[in-house]
Amino acid sequence: RGYNVEETPVSVHEALEADEVFTAGTAVVVSPVGSLTYKGKKHVYGDGKNPTPIALEIYQALTDIQTERAEDPFGWVHPVC
Repeated sequence: RGYNVEETPVSVHEALEADEVFTAGTAVVVSPVGSLTYKGKKHVYGDGKNPTPIALEIYQALTDIQTERAEDPFGWVHPVC
């Protein structure tokens, strides 16, 4: 499954309108955001406690590559001796 990915600043309005919000990085892989509160209004993503579907899918795909359960089409995995 392919996604068009864009790294760009996200406004509060865009984040509040999104179906899912998560961050990504080397150490955390994917970290879902459970909720955002802005001007006293709280917006909850999913159930607010568990990873949302796309965040979970991306996390699984990346960790499968890291642990060599899946092919590494990007050349990311290198053996360390």
